[in-house]
Amino acid sequence: REIMPQPMIWANLKSQGDVPGERFGHSLTAVGNTFVLFGGIDMNTKNTKIAPNNEVYTLRIDKVKCTWNKETTTGDVPLPRAHHSAVALPGDKLFIFGGYYNQKVRLNDGCILTLSNNTWKRPSNEHEITDPNNDEHPAGGPSPRANHSACVLGNKVYIFGGHGGIGYERRIFNDMHCWDIETHEWTKIEYEGLPTDPRCGHSAFGVGNRIYIYGGMNNEAYFNNIVYLDLESSEWTDPEIPTDIPRWNHGHMMVEAIPTWKYFIFGGLIGEFSEGTPRTVGTYNNQTWFLDLLEADPQKWKWNKVETEDKPNPVLPLSREHPSMVYDKRDSRLIVFGGWHNQWINDVWAINVGIIVGPPYAITEMDPALGQLSGGTKVIVKGVGYVDASNITVRFISGKQYVDAQASYISETELSCITPSFEHIGPKEAEVRLQIKGGDLTITSSKFLFFMNTRAYKSLAYGPGLIDKQAIGTMTEFLIQARNELGENRRSGRDHFEVRITIVNDEADEEGAEGEKLETEIIDNDDGTYIVKYQAEQACKVKVEIIFENEKGELVPIRGSPIIASFDEGTTQANSNILTGPLQNTYLHNLLKELEEFIKETNSGINLKDKNVKEDVKQLLKVKEHLKNIEEQHDSTILKLDVADECLKYYDKQEMAKDIDLKKIKRLFDQWSQLQKTAKETRKEIAPVVQVESEKTKQQIKQLEDKLKSYHTELKKKDFYFYSTGVEKALESLKTVDKDIQLFDETIDDLGYNAKMFGFPDAIEQSQKSVENIKVDVSNVQQLWIHSKECIAIFEGYEKTSWTETSPFEMEDEVKKQMKRLNEIKVDRKCHAYQGINDLIKKQMKRLNEIKVDRKCHAYQGINDLIKKWLKFLPLIAELRDKSIRDRHWATLKQMVGKEFTIDENFKVMDIWNLNLNQHAEAVEELTDQARQEAKMEATIAKLKETWADVDFELQQHKDTNINLLKMIDDHFDMLEEHQMNVQNMMASRFLATFEEEVLYWQKTLGQVMEVYQLLSEVQKSWSFLENLFIHSEEVKKELPNEAEKFVGIDLEVKDFLKNGEQVKNIHKFCNQDKIYNRLESARDKLTECEKALNDFMDGKRRAFPRFYFVSPMDLLDILSSGNNPAKVMDHMSKVFLAINTLELKETPGDRPSAVGMHACIGKEYVEFSTPLKLIGKVEVYLQDVIDTMRSSLRTIAGKSVQNFQSMDRNDWLLQDPSQITLLVNLINWVICVEKALSGGNSAAALKTAYENQVKMLTELIKLVQGDLDRPVRTKVMCMITMDTHGRDIIDKLLQQGCTSPDEFQWQSQLKGNWDTAKNDSRLNICDAQMWYSYEYLGNGPRLVVTPLTDRIYVTATQALHLMMGCAPAGPAGTGKTETTKDLANCMGKACYVFNCSPQMDYLSMGNIFKGLSASGSWGCFDEFNRLLPAVLSVCSVQFKAVTDAIKEKKERFIIEGQEISLDPTCGAFITMNPGYLGRAELPEGLKSLFRPITVVVPDLELICENFLMAEGFIGAKVLARKFTTLYVLCKDLLSKQMHYDWGLRAIKSVLVVAGMFKRAEPELSEQALLMRALRDFNLPKIVTDDLPIFYGLLGDIFPGVEAERKRDMRFEDICCTATKENKLHPDPEFIMKVVQLSELLEIRHCVFIMGPPGAGKTSCWRILGKAQDLDSRKTMAVDINPKSVTPDELYGFVQPATREWRDGLLSRHMRDLANMKDTNPKWIVLDGDIDANWIENMNSVMDDNKTLTLASNERVSLKPHMRMLFEIRNLKFASPATVSRAGILYISDEKGYQWR
Repeated sequence: REIMPQPMIWANLKSQGDVPGERFGHSLTAVGNTFVLFGGIDMNTKNTKIAPNNEVYTLRIDKVKCTWNKETTTGDVPLPRAHHSAVALPGDKLFIFGGYYNQKVRLNDGCILTLSNNTWKRPSNEHEITDPNNDEHPAGGPSPRANHSACVLGNKVYIFGGHGGIGYERRIFNDMHCWDIETHEWTKIEYEGLPTDPRCGHSAFGVGNRIYIYGGMNNEAYFNNIVYLDLESSEWTDPEIPTDIPRWNHGHMMVEAIPTWKYFIFGGLIGEFSEGTPRTVGTYNNQTWFLDLLEADPQKWKWNKVETEDKPNPVLPLSREHPSMVYDKRDSRLIVFGGWHNQWINDVWAINVGIIVGPPYAITEMDPALGQLSGGTKVIVKGVGYVDASNITVRFISGKQYVDAQASYISETELSCITPSFEHIGPKEAEVRLQIKGGDLTITSSKFLFFMNTRAYKSLAYGPGLIDKQAIGTMTEFLIQARNELGENRRSGRDHFEVRITIVNDEADEEGAEGEKLETEIIDNDDGTYIVKYQAEQACKVKVEIIFENEKGELVPIRGSPIIASFDEGTTQANSNILTGPLQNTYLHNLLKELEEFIKETNSGINLKDKNVKEDVKQLLKVKEHLKNIEEQHDSTILKLDVADECLKYYDKQEMAKDIDLKKIKRLFDQWSQLQKTAKETRKEIAPVVQVESEKTKQQIKQLEDKLKSYHTELKKKDFYFYSTGVEKALESLKTVDKDIQLFDETIDDLGYNAKMFGFPDAIEQSQKSVENIKVDVSNVQQLWIHSKECIAIFEGYEKTSWTETSPFEMEDEVKKQMKRLNEIKVDRKCHAYQGINDLIKKQMKRLNEIKVDRKCHAYQGINDLIKKWLKFLPLIAELRDKSIRDRHWATLKQMVGKEFTIDENFKVMDIWNLNLNQHAEAVEELTDQARQEAKMEATIAKLKETWADVDFELQQHKDTNINLLKMIDDHFDMLEEHQMNVQNMMASRFLATFEEEVLYWQKTLGQVMEVYQLLSEVQKSWSFLENLFIHSEEVKKELPNEAEKFVGIDLEVKDFLKNGEQVKNIHKFCNQDKIYNRLESARDKLTECEKALNDFMDGKRRAFPRFYFVSPMDLLDILSSGNNPAKVMDHMSKVFLAINTLELKETPGDRPSAVGMHACIGKEYVEFSTPLKLIGKVEVYLQDVIDTMRSSLRTIAGKSVQNFQSMDRNDWLLQDPSQITLLVNLINWVICVEKALSGGNSAAALKTAYENQVKMLTELIKLVQGDLDRPVRTKVMCMITMDTHGRDIIDKLLQQGCTSPDEFQWQSQLKGNWDTAKNDSRLNICDAQMWYSYEYLGNGPRLVVTPLTDRIYVTATQALHLMMGCAPAGPAGTGKTETTKDLANCMGKACYVFNCSPQMDYLSMGNIFKGLSASGSWGCFDEFNRLLPAVLSVCSVQFKAVTDAIKEKKERFIIEGQEISLDPTCGAFITMNPGYLGRAELPEGLKSLFRPITVVVPDLELICENFLMAEGFIGAKVLARKFTTLYVLCKDLLSKQMHYDWGLRAIKSVLVVAGMFKRAEPELSEQALLMRALRDFNLPKIVTDDLPIFYGLLGDIFPGVEAERKRDMRFEDICCTATKENKLHPDPEFIMKVVQLSELLEIRHCVFIMGPPGAGKTSCWRILGKAQDLDSRKTMAVDINPKSVTPDELYGFVQPATREWRDGLLSRHMRDLANMKDTNPKWIVLDGDIDANWIENMNSVMDDNKTLTLASNERVSLKPHMRMLFEIRNLKFASPATVSRAGILYISDEKGYQWR
């Protein structure tokens, strides 16, 4: 909105809604933000006598209309009335009092209306009045009256005056009563002194401790004055503030305004008469007046008439009496309604009085009150009524122009503002007003002066602190004068100057370093000047830099800065360093003298009188020089004049200036101006002469250039450019050239000065360059000859060196140095001298390169060629000096050069030079290369002989026998590969011939070692595996007699190999024995035949007992070999049965034991078999018997439980049966209850009864779970709560949807359990799908919270099975796809095997799984199914189609993968997928068609939270669930988007588990505190530092006022500190907290990501926790693996495609080993390496609730309860959401830096 007040004109507002009828005598009161109309006499009554009413209306006002709403009130509704009083009370309440009931009866009762519920209530000391008769007040209140006044002051309502009386009394009152708002007690105020006149039709208001009465009338007089009652003294006073004319029955309103309140009146009757004359009736009026309550003294108050702005024809309301009046704060409007003007009125009028009232704030002062024109001045805007708001505007006004600026809130009386730019308006004084939150501008204002900005290039400084010879050890000072753009001195301060004073010394100058800085003090005089003070303690020079910060923030030096000043020990005069001291006086005197002399001398110099400039060029140049000085020294002279002027002005202020100096400075300014004019005239006068002399000078310069060019050309022909000249003669000749160059320099100096003065200084540059080129060429040639002299001496020394003492590499280095120096000499390389010297030595080449001569001159080319020859020759010497050169190589060299020579001490380098080896360079290099290669071969062969003579087998004992296995250690195997590579390289060498026989031998023997050892390893591994079965297993011998007999011979043969290897020991000898490879190969083939027979045997066992398909080959062999000993088979029970840990065996002496019951591995539970089972026969037979017995026992228990449910107490019944049977029977009875309700006549009532019963049972369970229960019972009760909650919600849903029959879809779509008494079995129905309960034992684990999404998945999944298809739930991570599938299996009593699909699984592995599922009738859940390779997926479609086709054809056996398998048609396959994630494949269309798809979305998290909390015993579960989910939604939206943040289902579940633990541990704490603590303490570890304030803020907002200390185990924290110190680390509290947080996370999550940047202390964190647990008697074992150092195959294991042999992986082996350890101490697998989708996705089934590593071999390795997975990672950049949601997060930041402090 525009921030100017709206026009002050009356507007008639259109009424709409329940518009009240025309009326008067009513009240309209502002109660809070609501306008309330009550009572009055109206015209709505038809055909009845006109009378008052008690109607209540509320009014809502917009810009141009108003809306009425008639309210229906209840309670003690007051009697109808008119001309009563009404005031607003605190708490949005309305109080009414008195008024006319009819023409004869007045009222004196009060009543209070509460707007929040529209309820009337009488004061506590009053009773209901049904038949009023002008009675006295029952509690001592006022007499019955009307036309009185009421106002509120403090906590009391004051009633004054009015017309009425008791009984038939008729009088006008002047009494005053007060009513206490809190106690409802009435008190009459007793006056001191004379009372005021009685009156009615007046108005009243309260201010301070006074009640003011205005206007009114009585039988004798009309009043136009104000009187007031002082409540402290109880005295009446008339302050004599009359209006123009008496007024009564008017509207009135007190309006809060700043700085003074305003009291408005409107309309009424006016008139006056003299005492004793007849009274007139009065005149209706429509004027508006206001009283300005300026100060506490009412005598200073003043009435003002409100003049509207629509003159000369203003629109005004109809004149009237008894109008009602309120104030609209929002739009600063007075609102007038109704009244009487010879008729009733109901119009609504409004007038904006913002220009009078102003907003609820005011401006009083600006500090400072002036600032620069460009703005940017920080000012404090002082005033009253300020509020903290984001939109505060300060307006700077000049005439009709203005500029706005935004302000910031400081306090109620201060705002902060940066002034805007006023440059487009100009330097003026502005009027300042302000506006807050789009309200009106203040009616008060302040002034602000905008002045022109200070400019650095106009400002100056002066004073003793800027001159030489200041006194040391005493404060010195100088003054800065700020000036604006026009050069005018500024008259105010607050500019920002920066002064830097640095001691200048020789060291600082030489080294470029800054000297010592001196401290300065700057004093702002606030008049445009600034005094700067500083002090030096020693004699020195200082550099003073004065810098001004302009409006753009740029630092700009002022005129003259920097300035060099100095301090002298000799200056001792008192007050030398002050502005008025002798030092400044002397400086000023000298400055004036200097200026005077400069102007005088310059004026004389440019005066042409007595100067013959036309003929004397020197005089002309002198004049030119003076003119140039005027031009160049213009700025510095002006600065000196300004400095002197300002200094004298300062002296003048101090009354120290001399008149002579003041006159002198004025004269100097005038003389300088005159000098400028004279210079201009002189320039004009000498211009023709200058032109002539300039042309002459140019001609002379041209002649010099030609002369120099010719000289330079002739120089190239001098003798010193030819090598034949010789060194000495060339150097002598160069001296004569130096004299010529000296003459050229003198000529250039003379002509250069003339050219400079005539204005073309660049003209002489070409001549200067020519001379410089001549100097450079001469210097370079001189260096070349000096260098040549050195080279000759070096070469002569080399030629005499003996061959045996030659150091060719040092000689070559020296030659290269000389070559470099030569190249740096810039001389012509074609010159003869260069060619000669180049024949010297290569070492000089380096130095030659440093001489910068012309590369084309003869001298340079000669020396260059010579050095190149030496550079070519010296490497050949180096080659021939190599130690690898043998006599055979020297013989070859002699033959090559065709000369004979003897290598001895007399053989010189000159002799080698004479062999002309440069002509045979390539042949010599070939020869020496051959020598070196042959030497290497010789050394390698010798090393092979030496090494392999000592390499022996490492012997490893085979089990507990005297047989030792042969092993080559890893280092030797690596060495073997390295040596084979070396031999291969020798075979490829061109110089093989000399050692060909030896190399061929080692190639053959090392190859034999490799092949034989690899074959031996295979034989040993296969024999070790098979020996245990064919030698020691009676079961295998019995099943495979032929192979067992064969194996006896193989066994002897292998043992012979091993014994031979033990005797020989040396690997090289063993592997190169005659026919050893063939014998080992034969043994391997025989072992393969045995292994194949064994695999066929195992396949047969799998077909006999299909659950063996889900067991790894090693475990299966162990089971089969232990088949005769059932006790040993018990170790593998959890691998065969998902929920059975072991069977309870009853031993029989001399016979096999009997199984009498089963122990759960999911939760803790024991179930007794209905009949003991004798474990006889083969293992696959009695395991099948176990399945049958398990099912029959559970069915029997279920039958009994169905009967017991009706007869037993529910809590007792709940405890007696296995958990799954309890849940099943509970479901059956719930179905019976609901269907009974739906089948009855009144289904709605019956359903409501069923609902109430369900709630009652649920409440009993919640009470039960709050008690002290053991863990198995608690788990069972929590499952019951979960199921009963779902049952309650379903009944509620049926009620809401009006379900009346069991056949309606709402009921049919539910999973329902029924007990078939005929078959004594349980059946499950959902829609048209019907399935028998399978009685697979499920243990005592938790159950899934059933949400509407779960119900929909159940319907779709069961329909898929009914249609003989698979089911394919797909959706984002953490939405419950796998868990819902497992929970449906639990509901149906089915075994559900979860497989984590990975690229390591091939089609054969998948085929075995499908065989196992179809034959056993189990369900398979293939997690992340689309991670399989596309080729495997294609085959899966064929495999699963074979299963579905067989089910549809109702076959008992079918063919899959070429094998005939039995079929259980209740089998099922579920594939869960995260579409679109990294590493996922698209399913083939043929495979898609076999599965019914389900889209899984995010479930109802609030419902899940509520269920969990109820199951944990929380009473306020619904509210707490809402708070929980709200916090996570806000965290997701408001916190930063970190990859590791997860606010989904898995994160919620883990916190709920913690909250349950807290609830049981500390039941006395409030539930809000427990949940808040759980949310805080178990989310903090993953929150990054920047997000912590937001997270804490959200917690505080959602749990206001809730405080809960962190639950700390101080004993364990002390142990952590001890462990930290023992490991030589500092126990920083932040680090200890991270260790404890990791410990707490490991309590609730079996997988944890430890995240943070490198060096944050991730490794130290888990290691210290492990050490602390060791000290706490919990021996912790940690296996640290780097998953990035190996491939996924090497990490998890893989099946070899050729042999189907399983190769164990690093992780799978360690996890299996840890799981098989018997103790339950903590065991950690730490995966230290960054996460990527290649390896982490295989961990999904381990990281979720399955806690199972599924391998490609179909082995399932469980993560035991005491085992944990830790991932030490940097970030989750390459992790999918499926991975992120599966683990707890501990984030370790390094921002606080405690890691290295």
